[in-house]
Amino acid sequence: MAALPRRPHRSSAALTPVPADPDRELLAFNVRLAKQRQGLLDVQRLERKAFREHARVDNAVAARPLPHRDGGSVLIMQLSDLHFNERVAAHLSP
Repeated sequence: MAALPRRPHRSSAALTPVPADPDRELLAFNVRLAKQRQGLLDVQRLERKAFREHARVDNAVAARPLPHRDGGSVLIMQLSDLHFNERVAAHLSP
């Protein structure tokens, strides 16, 4: 293991170690920060997605209150783009 070069410290005559390659250390530090930031962004994106899905359900229920008897359960079903296992061939170009 190579010894680090030393330079005099400004406030005292004591010698302090100088990094062998400060640019490489700075680059490694920046990469570590970028990875950490990206990880946090990914977690926040997933949290926002989960919140949006929950809010959509709440908004749908609040927008259309359904009368029900005896305080029982109500089933809300959204049917969209139904083909019921039918093959659909879309001819978009003439």
